[in-house]
Amino acid sequence: MSTKDNPICTRLYRLHIALADHPDDEEKQILQRYGKMQATISRDLVVPADITLHALHYAIQRAFGWQNSHLHHFALDPFGAQDKLNALTEGRFLKWSKLCGLYFRCPAGTSEEEMQDLYWDDDYREWESPKVWMRKKYTGPYCYGGKSEHYLTAQPAVQQLIKENPELRVPPSFANFVEAKERGTDREELVVPIEELTLEAAARVFESNPGELLERLRLDEVLITGEERADPATVYVTAERLAANAKANAELLRAWELAHQALEQNVRLRGAVYSAKRADLLWSERYWDSGTAREEAEQKVKALYAESDLNVQPLTDTLYYAYDYGDGWELAITCTDVFTVELQIESGTVLPTAAKAAETARIANCIVKGRGGITVDEQARECVAKAAVRHTVQCIALDGLPLMDDVGGLYGYIEFLQTWKEGDREEARDIMEWAKGQGWTGKPSKPENLL
Repeated sequence: MSTKDNPICTRLYRLHIALADHPDDEEKQILQRYGKMQATISRDLVVPADITLHALHYAIQRAFGWQNSHLHHFALDPFGAQDKLNALTEGRFLKWSKLCGLYFRCPAGTSEEEMQDLYWDDDYREWESPKVWMRKKYTGPYCYGGKSEHYLTAQPAVQQLIKENPELRVPPSFANFVEAKERGTDREELVVPIEELTLEAAARVFESNPGELLERLRLDEVLITGEERADPATVYVTAERLAANAKANAELLRAWELAHQALEQNVRLRGAVYSAKRADLLWSERYWDSGTAREEAEQKVKALYAESDLNVQPLTDTLYYAYDYGDGWELAITCTDVFTVELQIESGTVLPTAAKAAETARIANCIVKGRGGITVDEQARECVAKAAVRHTVQCIALDGLPLMDDVGGLYGYIEFLQTWKEGDREEARDIMEWAKGQGWTGKPSKPENLL
């Protein structure tokens, strides 16, 4: 094959990903003494700028030692806060709704179909190593296979929600609940017109975080690197452009989806002339019985989604990642460098048997420059070049041992480390056996071997 058929990534980010929690001095000493931590538990990753948040999620899971066994989301603000979100939307639900499918998820449904779509890529097989399974997820080219996060799906859903709920019953906030309990009165629900609904109240109505970002978005569409940022006016101009084009595309999408569903169910569509005209196809029996028809219908649906999902500009210089809402893990993600990569020498045709040698040669021939055009040192150059050529994620620095699932968050992890090192022999043995079941060994990894 030609190496030109496998182009390198030309733009990559160095991300600093660190725990958002701030342990006190005593807890910090335990983490330093037993958890191999110096400043804070963190990982520095080199990632392609076009990596989706969906793929970045799996890289984070692998880098921090988790196994993707709990819920997660990305957001502009720390968990429980809405400062950036309110600045963008004036804190109003109706204004936020215009950005649903552009930046934010539609309020989560609970049907089996909706949940399957949201977790479309969680196809883990028990006999497969989580490390190997996750590695496939953060290797490009990147795509998003779910439908609910696309504008053509999310916008009709949120507009239908608004139409069906001119008024909403809003449960009291926790503070109001405590106040009512102290007074010995029942907690009161408020009936609020939807045009007056705030995002803070909406979070209680829908029991979901309105700040949850779409994971089909690329990192360069969300994270500010110091070069470009979107102001609220620009964001809403983009939203208006999408809304103007969405109606025609939505009708066409519906026609193609009906065709695709019928094909998948092996249904003859002799009576579906209305969709045939809209989709501009020859709806002959022979055509629809062929594999070509199925493939064309599926490609048309994908193309309509791609056409309707306009590129957006980044919103924040710090992205937050929340994992396991019970344990309460939260990470802050910032971009500390931007790399550009080019090949000095590009080889021509490469035989399959020589593919590995060709990859090694390409890595060696990459010129890597950091922010401001500064040439990076050899260690960083090789790390960035590997990520660029392989279209994957590389770890360039780390601080602290891996974490684990179901340990009780950071403070449960600190208690675990204490028991492991300071408990009696039986306690230490038992807790270590449990940790091994979580994939935790207590051994530090070299950055280059982490991912």
